[in-house]
Order: sequence, then C-alpha cells, then structure tokens
Amino acid sequence: MYDYHIIGINHRTANAALLSAVSLNGQRRSAFLGSLNARTSFDGFLLSTCNRTEVYFKNGGEQAILEAWAETVGLPLIPSEKLYAHSGVAAIRHLFQVACGLDSKVIGDNEILGQLKEAFVFQKENDWLSGIWERIISSAIECSRRVRKETDFNKGSISTPYHVAKIIERETATDEPVLLIGAGDMVKLSLKYLKMVLPQRPIVLTNRSIEKARLLAEEFGTDYFHYGELEAKMPHFTAIISAIQVEQPVFDTAYLSKKQPALLFDLGIPCNFTSEVASSHRYYDLDTIAEFSATTLKQRTEDARKVASIVDEQVAQFEDWERRRVHYRKLVEIG
Repeated sequence: MYDYHIIGINHRTANAALLSAVSLNGQRRSAFLGSLNARTSFDGFLLSTCNRTEVYFKNGGEQAILEAWAETVGLPLIPSEKLYAHSGVAAIRHLFQVACGLDSKVIGDNEILGQLKEAFVFQKENDWLSGIWERIISSAIECSRRVRKETDFNKGSISTPYHVAKIIERETATDEPVLLIGAGDMVKLSLKYLKMVLPQRPIVLTNRSIEKARLLAEEFGTDYFHYGELEAKMPHFTAIISAIQVEQPVFDTAYLSKKQPALLFDLGIPCNFTSEVASSHRYYDLDTIAEFSATTLKQRTEDARKVASIVDEQVAQFEDWERRRVHYRKLVEIG
C-alpha cells in the first residue's frame, strides 16, 4: 500500500486566488504532463478542478512533480506550506473521500465524481498508466455509489451554478437577459439551472469557438453571438456569468457599463475578471458563492459520519485486496 502517493492543494489550504494561480486546467494539463514526463517516469494521474489540484502517483517523483508544476504555472516554486501530501492507506482514503464528495468545498458535491473519471480517462488515453490505477479508480467509484445508495449525502442542489441562478433570480428583474461566456462544463451546468430556476429569462451565449456556442444555444434554446462582438455587447448586460480558461484575467472595466454596477459571476480558473472590476461591481467568485450553501450543508453534515464509515469499509476492502495481490505476487516469484 505504500507505493501510492498524492501531492495537492485545495480549498482547505489555499484561497481562490492561489488556487487559480497554480491550477493545471486546460492547456496547462498537457504542458504539465509533458514537463513531468521529461523529468521522470510518471505513473499516475492529475485531478485539477475549481477547488483542487492533486497529483496521484506511484513510487517516487515528488521533486519532479513540484518542479514541473512550478514551471507550468510560471512560479519559482509551489508554496510548500499550502500543499498536503498523503501516502499508502492515507492516499487511498483521501481519493475515496474526494470521489464521494466528503472532501469537497461544498460537501456532497455531485460533480466531482465525473471530474475524477475524466481525469483518469484522459491520462489513460494520452499517457502510460499502470493497471493498478484501474482497480483503484473502480474502488473509488464503488465507494461513491454506495454513498449515493445508502445515504442522502449527495441529494439536493447545492452546486455553484444552482446558487448563481438563485442569486440572479433574487437580484435582477424578470426581463433582464443573462450573458454566459464560455462553453465548458460550468457554463453547461449554469444553463441547466438557469433554465430550471428562470425558464422564461432571456439567455445569450458567446464563446471563442462560435461553433461550440451555436451548438449549446441550439441545445438549450438560447441566443448567441460571435466572441469578437463581446466588448461592444457586454456593457448592455447587467447579469454576466463567465467561465473561460485563461492564463490571467481578461475582462477589465472597459468591458462593463459605467452607468450601473453589473452582477458578475466569475466561475473561471484562473479568474476571468480583474481585481478592479471585482471591487467596483457586484462580484461573486467561487469562494463567495459557496457561502450560500450553509443550510443544505448543515443537512449533509448530519450524513457525513455515515459516509465516513462507508469510506472506511471500502478502504478496508481495498487493503484486503492489495494484501492478497502482493501475497500472490510473492508466491509467483518464489515458485
């Protein structure tokens, strides 16, 4: 069990600004893996979401991981005091806790399992990954399935896009259109909840890929326009959701109306709006939106002990399987 390791940073150890700065999302993921493989023989996978960046790996390579990470995000080093590391059983337990939403910023998060699956499939399809990880991920998925079946831990809508839709409902007029910038998972979820909470509200999309914007607009029945028109059209919207992948904030005060503060939701990692915009408009980032989850979080916290027990049981099952696997390998070597 001691061959398994994790190095990571998440919402518990760092604020949104630092998480944004060290994120390995988008093009950074491939750049990081390329840099890492040039340094060492990497056997593992990378999980990078809005609220965490974690590297799961076998054997050694910690220094190579930190060097490649820092190089990819353009920092002299990754702040060691903000990192956590687990090995052996603790690494497996952490992965299982992540998979079932027990370690999420919003506990019981329903999106993390899909993100974990995608991270594993990406690594499997684009790089070398030993077979043991298939068993580990399968065990993590089984742990999550048990939690969903045996508890109410993952029930209810407390995702970030849901809260965004509720804030827009509360703070804007019924005929004010909503602008969404991007075409990734966060925008798709935002569309889903906007349609559920505000079915009659006009919604407009834009994205750097006009084809992706068109397809999303057709799927959800919204309008769309070319990204090149954004600077001219953006000031006319008072409710704006942005979730695009950028290297640094791209939307400054020139993009927004000077007559009245806009209602802005910055769901990008890194942040999409500049700090000047954040201070002069009604601005919500991932940290501030999460504060609206208090009531549902209280309900889910009541189920947390049940979830922890299920995690313990699943970890024990994996430990037993691992012991039998190691024992069998020794018998093969002897005999």
